[in-house]
Amino acid sequence: MARKEAMLIARELVGKGKDMSADDLSRATKIPKWKVARMLKRFEKLGLVSASDEVTFSVGRPRKLYSVTENGMKFFGEMGIEIFGIIKSEKSGEGKKV
Repeated sequence: MARKEAMLIARELVGKGKDMSADDLSRATKIPKWKVARMLKRFEKLGLVSASDEVTFSVGRPRKLYSVTENGMKFFGEMGIEIFGIIKSEKSGEGKKV
């Protein structure tokens, strides 16, 4: 189950192509926020995602926004997650739209 959830989180992060918070990912995947946050911490320790603070001009702690690193793109691509809807043909090196 954890692997399936990790792949759902990774697919959402990679597919959107933008920074997302744990709350955003939780809503998009229907996975509890605490599980998403725990998985993102693991991904961050492995160097698959990077975290940055959201820039806001309001009171309170800023949200952490996560984005996929170059290593993460390679890893998730090898795991079979489509990157931006493009699958590269191994033989020709050309991209095909899915």
